[in-house]
Amino acid sequence: MPPPKRTTATTMMKIKVGYVRDSCGLYGAERVILAVARYLDRNRFDLTLFALSGNDSKSCDLADEARRLGVQVVDIPVKGRIDISAAMRLRRLLKDGQFDIIHGHDFKANFYVLLSSLQTRLARLATAHGSTEDSFLKKAYLWFDQRVLYRYLDRIVAVSRPLKELLVSRGVPEERILVIQNGIDFDFVDSEGILSAQKKKELCPGGVNGEMVFCVIGRLYPDKGQQFFIQAFANTVRDYPAIRGTIVGAGPAREYLSSLVDHYGLQKHVCLCGEQKNMDEVYKLADCVVIPSLREGLPYVLLEAAAFGIPVIASNVGDIPAIIKNGESGTLVAPGQPQELESALRTFMENRKNAYVMAKRAQGIVRHGYSAQAMVRQLEKIYDQLRGDAYSRTEISEVV
Repeated sequence: MPPPKRTTATTMMKIKVGYVRDSCGLYGAERVILAVARYLDRNRFDLTLFALSGNDSKSCDLADEARRLGVQVVDIPVKGRIDISAAMRLRRLLKDGQFDIIHGHDFKANFYVLLSSLQTRLARLATAHGSTEDSFLKKAYLWFDQRVLYRYLDRIVAVSRPLKELLVSRGVPEERILVIQNGIDFDFVDSEGILSAQKKKELCPGGVNGEMVFCVIGRLYPDKGQQFFIQAFANTVRDYPAIRGTIVGAGPAREYLSSLVDHYGLQKHVCLCGEQKNMDEVYKLADCVVIPSLREGLPYVLLEAAAFGIPVIASNVGDIPAIIKNGESGTLVAPGQPQELESALRTFMENRKNAYVMAKRAQGIVRHGYSAQAMVRQLEKIYDQLRGDAYSRTEISEVV
């Protein structure tokens, strides 16, 4: 018996796509979503962002930015870890809105994507952006996401080739995984403006008066490796007392990182600056961007730093080596090795001219191969295929 036809619009009407995300920050995954919002063909696609939210009422930067780009945003309040009423509300919205595709962007989002699409013919997919695995609970979440939830998705988008290989090794069918590498909006990179003296003081201890500034950008989680940067910086600053460190981001490791800064007596040299809405200001401050992560997919901060022409020191993980060729377009170090990172910081200070020559090469790589427009065109092809093909899929209700 052939599968029932989807009750969607005719081929002449727009494809309705719903994005689901459980985050209010503006990190890599959120910037990918905003790039899609900016460049998705509005003549052919209708995009809605379903923002999962907790009980607090703090402003959601992702939702605010999406609205500014003309995307309809629907807030889905979620109480506790599992909220059936939230899933049912999302289900009604998807049905009443006659959506064709539902696209999750994190573990919690994927969970509600599936709960809300029980016994429907909605096309389901998720983007694997790369996740932290710094606790048993997060590892358990990822295990459930990748080994259970992904089983019932039509497509999984991996942001890097190593991430695809990891998913295959964890049992995700290779034929369902497509690699679409992140791309960035060069209008953001090309924006004009001069960093104010006040902003320099906010982002850097004591302000900046010609000192070299190393920036680490990302969520404050152990997997992101900010602790290794602080250790390496503490040894380097002894010989280069004018250097400064700026750590941008928020997260549960903030208290620990602050204690490390105090332990090494770096209060006048390292700033934990929290989240920053205007990231172009951070890049205008940075003389070098450091990515000391233990694991990554293809980090957005790498693309942005390279596009700005800023030298990069990064861990040799994920798809970072696709852009940073050690000694050619930047510096690669072994993850979790503060001594090796310290050596890279010292090399930068001793030979900045060569660092900027390498940064120019990285800039060319990103400018020619990692545009947001190219990324979005690839997504559009997947959406076309998902609506146009009749997939036979296992219904969630059949799972015991």
